[in-house]
Amino acid sequence: MLVIGDVCVGISVDGYRTIVRGFLTDPAGSLAALLAALAQGAAPQAVQQHAHAVKGAASSIGLRALHELAREIEQGAEQRSADDNQALAERLRERSATTQALCERMGLA
Repeated sequence: MLVIGDVCVGISVDGYRTIVRGFLTDPAGSLAALLAALAQGAAPQAVQQHAHAVKGAASSIGLRALHELAREIEQGAEQRSADDNQALAERLRERSATTQALCERMGLA
């Protein structure tokens, strides 16, 4: 919550809402790109690149659960099978949906 408060002070609650909404729903954004890379069996380097982007963005706006999952995806990309990536894509979709629902319930998205 500390990061969220710091961001809101810096850009306002309305600004934060815009950023969170964009991060969670942008069809061309880093979250969508990571989901596509996992689902399409992209090369481990591509998965790592997209996971790194999600990890950084989620961290900078205080979305810890998404940050931690993106870190897990980034760190193990070279050892995973296509089935593992599909399972991670599903976890990421679920975590993203949960995050969006919680942010909406809190008035932050």
